[in-house]
Amino acid sequence: MSQIAPYERARQLEAQGRSPEEIRATLLREGASEDDVAVVLGSLGKLANPQTTVVPGPLDTVGRVAKSRVTLTLVFAGAVLALSPFLYLAWRFWSAYREGR
Repeated sequence: MSQIAPYERARQLEAQGRSPEEIRATLLREGASEDDVAVVLGSLGKLANPQTTVVPGPLDTVGRVAKSRVTLTLVFAGAVLALSPFLYLAWRFWSAYREGR
């Protein structure tokens, strides 16, 4: 790679009237990485800046919510409330059976 930083080199090439494709090819030929070239061209306004953080999709968000402590606690509490009447009836029937009623 040349002694000039990729951004500065890209600015020189831009000042010479080179197209973004030519700037990209020149920077890659001079040893810059593909990611660096994308960032430099985005900084010059020639391309959209690369997205550096992953934006979670709806299923990722639902998965995170489903695995949260609050959700798991609510599911457990709901299961206890839903099963309580059945457990109570089973206990009553078992008690009645043991007493011989």
